[in-house]
Amino acid sequence: MITEAINIIEIYAVRGQGQALESPIAALAKELQSAMDCISYHATRSPANADLWIVSGQWASEVAMEEHYKHPALNGVMRLLGCHAVNRISVSSFFKTAA
Repeated sequence: MITEAINIIEIYAVRGQGQALESPIAALAKELQSAMDCISYHATRSPANADLWIVSGQWASEVAMEEHYKHPALNGVMRLLGCHAVNRISVSSFFKTAA
């Protein structure tokens, strides 16, 4: 399957709290992996910054990625915003463009 769209969520922990986010972030990525037309969804802790988690999804189409924003699991991202261990969250999206 060809990747047509990618979304990236960067979750910055409060200094020294990166490990505390491992379980909720891993659960979020696993649940989102089940979304329709999801090629992959992964959570990775930055090797350069232990307080940064990068969650990325690859999608078969831009429409599929946009539909996943309605997935109930994304409420988990909103809950992370209220977590004492999270400093901030940044979201980006990229799309394949016609040549």
